[in-house]
Amino acid sequence: MENDPKVIIAENIKKYLNKNKMSQKTLAEKISLRPSTVSDYLNYRSKPSHGVIQKIADVFGVHKSDIDTTFKYENTQEPLIIKEENEEKKHTMLLM
Repeated sequence: MENDPKVIIAENIKKYLNKNKMSQKTLAEKISLRPSTVSDYLNYRSKPSHGVIQKIADVFGVHKSDIDTTFKYENTQEPLIIKEENEEKKHTMLLM
């Protein structure tokens, strides 16, 4: 359950709520959601969309990867894939 994105996101939102001394209700108001929706996120019942994660990050003044750590993995993987594709093209060109 530790690697479940819902759990990771919820725990990070809780961390920033505490750090900023903000209530769930205030966060919900700032991102134009019902308090029950924020409660669902924090109790692992649902996962916020990428757009909502960005809004939450904006409220706390952090990167969305600070809320959803999978963004960090996606961002570090992408350049590696591009590099591999370029290496493949070099090898293909050398063989021709």
